[in-house]
Amino acid sequence: MIEKEFLEKLGLNIKLERVRKRLTQEDLAGLVGCDRSYISLIERGLQNPSIIKIVKMSKALDVDIKVLLNELL
Repeated sequence: MIEKEFLEKLGLNIKLERVRKRLTQEDLAGLVGCDRSYISLIERGLQNPSIIKIVKMSKALDVDIKVLLNELL
């Protein structure tokens, strides 16, 4: 899978879980310790988050990291 497709799918997985939890981008950003615009960039596949940020997002969303990486590995 090429990088752009990978980042877009990761972003979509994060967005779907965030919406399921009824959180705004700002809510998630606060839980993760980053800016809302950073979450927006990730969800649109325009930012490559570190593994630490992905772990923090999985904890903030209360989902196994495998959920966020679904169909990526």
